[in-house]
Amino acid sequence: MFRAFEVLLIVAVLAATAHTFYIKHESEERLAEIRRLEAEIKTHKDTIDLLEADWSLLNQPARVQKLIEAFHEQLQLTTTEAEQIVKHDELPRIKPEPEIETDEIADQIMTGAVE
Repeated sequence: MFRAFEVLLIVAVLAATAHTFYIKHESEERLAEIRRLEAEIKTHKDTIDLLEADWSLLNQPARVQKLIEAFHEQLQLTTTEAEQIVKHDELPRIKPEPEIETDEIADQIMTGAVE
């Protein structure tokens, strides 16, 4: 009886040790994945910062003015007049097309009345 209990206890300790090793291994893999993702996020943030800096350089008014002057003949750009700017309410309304039921369309197709 005492011998069987010792064997059972040894098996339980080995199982606990194996489970502890498995959990440690899993946590190390997940930590490596977290570090990889953090590095990827940092790379993306650095890229975004670089692109924003590049965008601000490309949109400097002096640079844009030089481009306008250099390509004036090809682009034929003109300044926007105050009368050209309108509010949303001042835009003309588009009339919606009347809705036609699918049965009406089928009847029109069958009778040949569709243009």
